[in-house]
Amino acid sequence: MNIKTVRLWNEQTKEDVPAQFENPVGVANVATALFNPQFIYADLHNEDLQDFGTTKITGKLISSLTNDFIESQEFKALKDAHNAAFGKDGVNKYLGSTEEELGNRLSEQFGSSKVHFKFNFPVATDLFKKGTIDIEENGLRTDASNKGNGMQRALALAIIQLVAERTSKRQATFTRNAVFDR
Repeated sequence: MNIKTVRLWNEQTKEDVPAQFENPVGVANVATALFNPQFIYADLHNEDLQDFGTTKITGKLISSLTNDFIESQEFKALKDAHNAAFGKDGVNKYLGSTEEELGNRLSEQFGSSKVHFKFNFPVATDLFKKGTIDIEENGLRTDASNKGNGMQRALALAIIQLVAERTSKRQATFTRNAVFDR
């Protein structure tokens, strides 16, 4: 081990491997394996707050709460509606002549070929990335990005506190033993 190495005690190794210290996350992710630092800059617009990607704090919160929704009947109905709208009887019937024209031109240039437009159902996390946060204040609902820096910082702090609280409750029964070696 060296100064860049953090090793965690793992008692749940495979049957033929004894319990051991290991680094399951790699050198680059040592710090985030132990804690998840979140910075709230007072002098910048808080675009990360409006970013619902799974690596951003708001995205982590939403992702942790929506796993059951992805398995629900409502989500299945959304997939079915997407397939109907973007299938052969949906948007593809409007694109048929363009597919044929492109196929003909491609065949002239490259040999016998056909072109088909395909619209796959998006990954669930991509759907959630399109979300926004509205804040209602005195009966008026406004996009959080249109609020002042103070409100945006307060919202960021509230989200971080909620994620930390929920994460600590979830991990209350899970412990890690870490060794820092120089």
